[in-house]
Amino acid sequence: MLPANPKNIPVKETLLYRLKYKWGFAWLNAGEVTFKTKETISLGKPIFEFSATGRTYSHYNSFFKVNDYFESRVDKSSFEPIYFKRNISEGKYKLNEFDMYNMDSLRVKHHNLTQTKPKIKHFNIQTHTRDLLSLIY
Repeated sequence: MLPANPKNIPVKETLLYRLKYKWGFAWLNAGEVTFKTKETISLGKPIFEFSATGRTYSHYNSFFKVNDYFESRVDKSSFEPIYFKRNISEGKYKLNEFDMYNMDSLRVKHHNLTQTKPKIKHFNIQTHTRDLLSLIY
């Protein structure tokens, strides 16, 4: 995989996608997902921050409510991931976790906050590892 070119990343961009669900012969407007990009400073370094929010329309919430949020922070010059967060609520399924990347040691510290007692795990990663959102860009 080739590293992204930071010059090609749209800053302050918002993309809105309307999601449809096929039920029989009908296509129903089910929800929306919004992608956002911005440029900011973290710990004195310029970074990109990407986010995605997915939600069902309110009239579907009594049937199956979706409210998902993803956030990614990457180093602006190297495009290496720094932080990734997932907060998922889909019906009865819940997931709240975040990852802290250390690309110098090729390790990620994974925090799962879903359980009553949070769990922390460490994983080895490879060069050019990406999180879900930075992979899109």
